[in-house]
Amino acid sequence: MKTIPELAPKLITADELKVGHSLQDRHQKLEQQIDGLTNIGLDARIKAALKAYLADPSEKNLGDMKTAAIEHTVFSSENRPRSFAREALKELHKKNTAPWAEVIVARALEVAKKELARVTADENERHLATIGRSLTKSDIVEAARVPVTHCEALLRELRDASNATLRSPKNFVELLGYKF
Repeated sequence: MKTIPELAPKLITADELKVGHSLQDRHQKLEQQIDGLTNIGLDARIKAALKAYLADPSEKNLGDMKTAAIEHTVFSSENRPRSFAREALKELHKKNTAPWAEVIVARALEVAKKELARVTADENERHLATIGRSLTKSDIVEAARVPVTHCEALLRELRDASNATLRSPKNFVELLGYKF
């Protein structure tokens, strides 16, 4: 069976790839920010600030203790910066990545459907010629159906914003079998 890239090597235009790379950069930056927004080390920092303040109750040590306490509280709360950064990633996906990918996946689906129709017709013709009756079931047709099913699942995922996987542009392109 031919893959979508074999059937349509130029399915993704240069302009679409350029936009995809820009979206990928934004996606990666947001993921890095999310990864960096953790409360790791804040417990130790607040303990050290408290210890320093107890040893020397200066204004500087009081300020350091307040800052450490505020950061600890912020990063430990429900509305912590990490949640806000995740929301930004969801918005990027919903407003930019999903519409961009949907156009490409829809084109890939059309290519896959045309190939499935061609394979089905060829197999039906072969069955008629060899055994004298129409095709009932064929592993070859089922194999040609896999890219169609795959693209349909990706489109459903893209259109279901409430349950969408926050895939990166690179991930969508690679799921179709192309290099990004």
